Amino acid sequence: EHQIVELHAKRVTPQFIRTLAAAGFGKESPETIGAASVLGLTTGSIVAYGRVSPRHSLSDLIELRMMGVSPEYIATMQRPGTPPLTKQQLIEARLFGVRSANRARTP
Repeated sequence: EHQIVELHAKRVTPQFIRTLAAAGFGKESPETIGAASVLGLTTGSIVAYGRVSPRHSLSDLIELRMMGVSPEYIATMQRPGTPPLTKQQLIEARLFGVRSANRARTP
């Protein structure tokens, strides 16, 4: 019962929980669900992250969001025909100010 009150305080709705489950995040802890809601992960942003980087967990998405790594940023960083960047690579690129995959390597 305490968890329900806590989720409600973090503006977690039943629809948000259904959205997470539909996106493959149906077994997340209440703490993780609450963090996702507080950080402003929405249905649209979860879908957008899934399009550009489908292998990340909800905890990964929360960390990416906290570090300013948006779905749009991931799309600019991913080079066609190369393996997807890891969460750590994306965060480091963002922290070091890399703006696009074309600028990711220096000569």
